Amino acid sequence: MEPRRKRIIFFHSPKKYLTAAIILIGVVLTFLIFYGFDVFKNYIDGFFVGGAINVAIVLLSLVADLGAFDMLSYGFARFHGANRDKFT
Repeated sequence: MEPRRKRIIFFHSPKKYLTAAIILIGVVLTFLIFYGFDVFKNYIDGFFVGGAINVAIVLLSLVADLGAFDMLSYGFARFHGANRDKFT
């Protein structure tokens, strides 16, 4: 029997780190463009929103890499296959 391959998740990829940083900078700059660069509170809000988006992306990537969405795709395929005649 073959040994199981270790899965590479979000945290082990420098490309994904760079992508996350670019997304964060883009969100912060967009937030600051809309609300202004003059008040320190806008910087705090911008980094909070950008950080929240990055955390959501990391968690979704982690869940997807661990296979949690496989059961949803399997269930959808089974439902669609079982009810194919009803919908066509």
